[in-house]
Amino acid sequence: MKKAHKNLIWGVCIASFFIAMGMAAYFAPNPDEATIKGVVNAAEWDENDNIIAVSISVVLENDDDEELPQEAIEEYYVTKNDKANELIAMVGKTVLATGSVAEDEDGVKFITVKSFKIVEDEN
Repeated sequence: MKKAHKNLIWGVCIASFFIAMGMAAYFAPNPDEATIKGVVNAAEWDENDNIIAVSISVVLENDDDEELPQEAIEEYYVTKNDKANELIAMVGKTVLATGSVAEDEDGVKFITVKSFKIVEDEN
């Protein structure tokens, strides 16, 4: 009986360990996921001039109070999904967008938005 009890305790410990490791991997942050803050812009139109794709312009921060050059703006093209469709209505607004970020071989940046929220004007 003692040996069966000991084996049961070991089994529970091992099972708990694997469950904890699986949960840690599931809830670990995605290294390719980022949150960006920027202005939503129209990026593509259809034949009737309806916006069908957007990008988010992110102004890079400078620790100094110097004016940043034009290259200090990064453009993230929003890949098409339900959130991209919602962002079409947000053109001209500043948003915080979270999602998976990728860059193609030409250096063009893309974000697959999982969530976003409008940033209220700070003035």
